Amino acid sequence: MEIIKITDLSAQLSISSRTLRYYEQVGLLQSIRPDGEAYRYYDEENVERLQQILVLRKMQIPIKDILHIYESQDMRVVVQVFVDRLHAIDREVTALSELKQVIDAFLQTMVKNGITKISALPLLYEEMGKQLHIREERDSAVPITYERLDDIAGRVNGAREPACDIVELPAMRLITSRRREDGRADEQGFWTWLSGAGVAPGRPGGQSLFECQDETGQTVLLQRVDPSLENDGPFEEEAFAGGLFACMGLYADEDIPAAHRWLIQSFDGSPYYQVDYRADGRLRHETLAESVYSPDEKRERLRLFLAVRKKAPDLSLYEAGRRLQGIPAGEIEAASPVLWTAECPAAQLKPEPEWAWSYRLNERGEGDYSPVIASHFLSTGVKVRLPFRVDAVFQVEMDNAAYGYGADEGDFSFLHGSQAYGVNKGNYPNGAQEAIAFDQPIFGDRHVLPGLGKIRPREYNQLSWIVGDRFFAVLLNGEVRYCAADMPYMETDWRYLPPQEIRVTGNGSSLRRIQWVRVSQLQPAPNLQLAQGALRTAGRPSNNLLPNIRALVHDEYGENYWFNGCAGYVMECLGEPDYDYWFFAGLTGDNFTPFYIYPHNDAFFDSASDCLLHFGNPKDYAERLFAACGYACTFAGSRELRENRDAYRLYLTAYIDRGVPVILYRPGQPHSVCVGYEDWGETLLYVAGNQAEPQRLPLDDAIGREDAEGAAPQNAWIFVGEKQERKPLAAIYRQRIQSLAAQLTCQTNGYFFGAAALRAWIDDINGGQFDGMTPEGFDKWKMYTCYVCCIATNSGGCQSFLRKAMELNPDLAFLEQVSRQYSMTGLLWTSDPYNPLAEEILRQQGALPDSLEAADGGFNVSLAALQDPARRARITAILQRLAACMDEVVRLLQENLPER
Repeated sequence: MEIIKITDLSAQLSISSRTLRYYEQVGLLQSIRPDGEAYRYYDEENVERLQQILVLRKMQIPIKDILHIYESQDMRVVVQVFVDRLHAIDREVTALSELKQVIDAFLQTMVKNGITKISALPLLYEEMGKQLHIREERDSAVPITYERLDDIAGRVNGAREPACDIVELPAMRLITSRRREDGRADEQGFWTWLSGAGVAPGRPGGQSLFECQDETGQTVLLQRVDPSLENDGPFEEEAFAGGLFACMGLYADEDIPAAHRWLIQSFDGSPYYQVDYRADGRLRHETLAESVYSPDEKRERLRLFLAVRKKAPDLSLYEAGRRLQGIPAGEIEAASPVLWTAECPAAQLKPEPEWAWSYRLNERGEGDYSPVIASHFLSTGVKVRLPFRVDAVFQVEMDNAAYGYGADEGDFSFLHGSQAYGVNKGNYPNGAQEAIAFDQPIFGDRHVLPGLGKIRPREYNQLSWIVGDRFFAVLLNGEVRYCAADMPYMETDWRYLPPQEIRVTGNGSSLRRIQWVRVSQLQPAPNLQLAQGALRTAGRPSNNLLPNIRALVHDEYGENYWFNGCAGYVMECLGEPDYDYWFFAGLTGDNFTPFYIYPHNDAFFDSASDCLLHFGNPKDYAERLFAACGYACTFAGSRELRENRDAYRLYLTAYIDRGVPVILYRPGQPHSVCVGYEDWGETLLYVAGNQAEPQRLPLDDAIGREDAEGAAPQNAWIFVGEKQERKPLAAIYRQRIQSLAAQLTCQTNGYFFGAAALRAWIDDINGGQFDGMTPEGFDKWKMYTCYVCCIATNSGGCQSFLRKAMELNPDLAFLEQVSRQYSMTGLLWTSDPYNPLAEEILRQQGALPDSLEAADGGFNVSLAALQDPARRARITAILQRLAACMDEVVRLLQENLPER
């Protein structure tokens, strides 16, 4: 079989390599790569197909229709494509013919009426209209109106796709022609002032002099000036932020408004770019017009700049990468030249949060790092862009591995922004994957490669991780463990992404001994190809994104109940800083209430609010929750959303347009908020938990399947509406405390709260829930540690709410005793010497009480411990003490608040 290299084929057919790669991405062509070759090759069949494609493109057959031809392999499809193209040509010919008739009619009327000056054109139009009206009565000719003329011009020009490029305008200081005192545009005065200030007018195409139309419709000039210029004149300034713009050229005597519309509409449906609207629905910046040098000096030429932004990349549009076997390390490193390097000795690494106990320097100057949980980072203080390289020398000791805070004991990992890269990953108590694991840059999809990340235990290991523009490689102890090329991120515009910090991370309590870390910025290969894109229509925005997107919770600070993070973020956007995560964690009772689900089911719950939303009347619960803050609330379940799909789509987009997120409730999925939309609301953008990057969600997935009759909604949207009542903060806290005892004693057929929850949990453990269970059937989090997490979280998480309640209501001083009971639950979870009660108990009793973690019944629980009668008896004895604490909390509340 004869094959031809991509570069040779490109030269032979006068087609760019980029176009060939694009044809591959959309599925029209398929290349091959012989072993050891870095270039693509094409066989005879694909070369023949390419020649057919080029013929079809010369006939202006769209790519989507060519795809349809090859997908069907049916001659009828080919015929239909040609017929459709002929119809499109017929429509253009018809429009041109009508335009010819109009021009001819104008010419005849001019000759007949002796018109010699263009200023008489309106009179000419009226006269011609009269004549055509008389003719219409005689032979039913269609009258020529401004509307008809605009329609003809639109059909003629709409048949031709306007070409545009995506460019980045720099930030610049601009002086506008708007006068300071009244905002009126004064073009003549502006030119006079510029001349007096010694500012030379911008040259055509120099991106220094623009025109735009402001909100009042007046034309405004914008002149770029030096930042050091002292502006004491009468004209307003603008700090132009720059950014991405779609650029289109046209002549000044063409229909500029129509061209602007065509430019916007030509980008409808693009997977890569979209019009950049602000939160209020207006463009990020008014469309700019700039004069450029014209190839026809008798006609002035313009460029339009329309504000655009990139869409989040869609992995489905890219081919999967390919793994390279047997490639030498030298070839990888030669293709990944270093631009600069920052050395990070162990003493330079800083723990985050600052109070984290997980890092210290030993006597040899090495860093001893036991992260315990992955959110205890080591900051290098070094930021790099893609492509980059990270080198490190480290040692791992597994003697103190507890498997208490995650599966990845013994790993060595780092973060670049939010993407994680690690070796020796996935090590469980019952088996070690020793994997390489990473999130692909830009896309964030997770890759786990078992066995490839094995390190030398108790010895120093040298790791090199190259995230390059040609190769993605992991070198461990001089061996190429993994190398891939043509990964999807390499095909994106990663060059324009901001730098991100490199942070060392890991999981579990095993010791990592770090000698040094080195961070290198790699030199990318130059890429001069301008991005091609498409943008959306003007008018009502087709997409929008809130400007203040952030992570909803920070679990490293104990913010473990995501619904409260959603509610707090909504209130922040409504201008209510007092109603934050901790406020709602108290208001929902999540930070006070142990819970237990019964009977067991496949649904996932992690808080009391989850139970209250899923069982009973979730609509009533949500409305009462926000009414407690003085706000109206609309709760729409799946059935209501389905029956009024378009109405709720518009309702949601209207919320986003005015800067208010919408809470998305999807059972079995993390609580999230909608922070934006695309495609007129057919695609929603949401954030959940501690991730601040919006994710896509199809509208129908957000709606969910129809609710069963009488059952809780499968999905629901929660709209927080207008403020109906200004409630004193002290009253809100008091009412929560007054109703807390009732929540702590609540039990239904679906769940238990408070002491009853703990005792139901004990009954299941003692009743043999885990007897005979296999490790494969043991879902540790859902069956056990989610309840441990609730106890651990609430022991400290409720304290700020209690303190605030006492501060606002001094007569509730008894809450100090309630606070002590929750501190005791913290000691019963883990024997923490820093617990507020630890010193007192040690002084009185000489030892801290037995704890779940000490009894192998905390986060470190194992199925073996729950199946062993003696070990689980120790665990349930501690749970009984926890239940007694909750009984005491209820007693304190009931005795001190008799008039609840």
